[in-house]
Amino acid sequence: MPPVLIDAWTSADGQEVTLAFSESVHVRPDVRTLSSFLGVALSSYPRVLIDIFVDGHRAYTHGPTISGSEMVIKMDTFIRPGQRVTVSQDDVFARDLPGILVDDDGNALMHFDEQVVSNRSTLGAEAQELLPALSAYSLTVAEGGTGSYTVVLGSQPDGDVVVTLSISPSGHMTASAEQLTFTSEDWDSPKMVTLTAGTDDDALNFWQEILHTSDTEGFVVGHLKVLTEDG
Repeated sequence: MPPVLIDAWTSADGQEVTLAFSESVHVRPDVRTLSSFLGVALSSYPRVLIDIFVDGHRAYTHGPTISGSEMVIKMDTFIRPGQRVTVSQDDVFARDLPGILVDDDGNALMHFDEQVVSNRSTLGAEAQELLPALSAYSLTVAEGGTGSYTVVLGSQPDGDVVVTLSISPSGHMTASAEQLTFTSEDWDSPKMVTLTAGTDDDALNFWQEILHTSDTEGFVVGHLKVLTEDG
C-alpha cells in the first residue's frame, strides 16, 4: 500500500508545519543520485514538491526534515492564529519527477490535493505585512524559450517599495528585470517579468526558483518555481 498524508498541523510558534504520513517515507535513491549530479541540495526536491499556502499566499519554506512518518517544514515567515493554512502537492513538479517520496518498499506517496492544515499557532496579534501577489506560482518554459508572469503588491504601501528578483540556483535562466519598483500610486498595476531559459547539451529538465524580496519592513518573500523542459 502506498503511504498517504493523514494529518498536518502548525507549531505553536507559527514557524513550522508538520505533515504526518501513514508510514515512514524517504527520498527515493535515484533522486539522491540526481541531486548529486546536478549539484542541487537533496532537501530542495521535497521542498518544492510540497506547497504551503497561508491566506492564499505561497509561503517560502526551507529544506524540510523527514523523520520516520513525519516531515517538518520550516517557514520563512510566521503563521498567526486565525490564518487559513493549506498544504498540497505541486502537480507540475510531481509529473516531472514522480514518486519523490517513497516508503521502505518503494511505493510512492499517494498524490494529494489541497488539504487544510490545523492552525495551532499561539502567536500574538498579527504584524503589518506586505505581500507580493504573483500571477503564477509555477511556470513551465521550454529550453531556449520564454515565459512571463506579473507582480503587484497585495496592499498599498506608505512609500516606494523596491522588489529584488533573484534566481536560485543561478544560471540556465535570466529575467527581464532584476528589480521592480512600486509606489503608493501604482502598487496594484501589474509589472511583467519575462524569463528566458538557456540551452545545454544534456537531456534533463531543470528546476529553479525566482525569489522576490525587499528591504521594506514587513515584506513577505514571494517565490515562483520554474521548470525548464528539455526539448
